Amino acid sequence: MATVTLAHGPIASLKWPAMSMDFRVKDPALVRTMKPGQKISFEFVDAGGGEYLIVGVKPAPGGHGAH
Repeated sequence: MATVTLAHGPIASLKWPAMSMDFRVKDPALVRTMKPGQKISFEFVDAGGGEYLIVGVKPAPGGHGAH
């Protein structure tokens, strides 16, 4: 299973501060066209055991620059 490192803003529902972290990706095709520093919107689910799995990715509006 592929992984990707993302820098994200705070996620209040999980009490996470803004940080960079590795996520596993359900389907590597979801991230195949991503470029370093590209802004995206992503959807993830709790895979259990402290692991989170990305299940959806799309370019963010105005998607240039690191985020």
